[in-house]
Amino acid sequence: MREVLYEVDWQRLRISLLQARRNDGGWSGAAGLADNLDRLDKYMHEATGLELTFRKYRVNNCLNAVVMGYNGQGASAAFIKTVQSFRLAFAGSFDTYAIKRAANSWQWDVQLKKLIGLYQEDKDEFDFLEANLKHRAKNGNKMTRPELYKFLELMRTASRT
Repeated sequence: MREVLYEVDWQRLRISLLQARRNDGGWSGAAGLADNLDRLDKYMHEATGLELTFRKYRVNNCLNAVVMGYNGQGASAAFIKTVQSFRLAFAGSFDTYAIKRAANSWQWDVQLKKLIGLYQEDKDEFDFLEANLKHRAKNGNKMTRPELYKFLELMRTASRT
C-alpha cells in the first residue's frame, strides 16, 4: 500500500515543503505553514477518482509525519491543532482498500522514467530528494520500508543512465 507514497511528482512536492527548500521557514513558520497547507489542498483537489484517493493518502501520511516530528520538537499547540484540523477534514474520506488493490500493480517502471527525467531536468532537486530519502532510510524509526528502498534503488538506476 505504501508504494503510492513513492510517486515522483508527490516526492517533489513533499520536499518543496521543507524548510531547507524555502525562505519562509517551511512548516516551522506561520507563512510557510499556511502556504504548505494551501499547496497540499490544491494538490488533492487537482485530481479525481483513484488518483484523488492516492493524493489524500499521501497528504494524510505527510501530515501525520509533520505532527509527529514537530510535536517531538515542542511545537505549539496552535501549530498542531492547525495541521490536525486540516488533516481531519479529509482523513476519513479515502478508501484504503482501493489503495491496497492498486498498490499491487504499482508501476515502478513509470516512476523510473520520471526519475530519469528529473535527473536530466534538475539534478540539484534529484540530489536533494535522494539525500532526504537516504536520511529517512538511515534515521527513520527502523521500520522495514521496502518501498523506500525500492525507490532509492530506482534513483541509483536513474542516475546511471
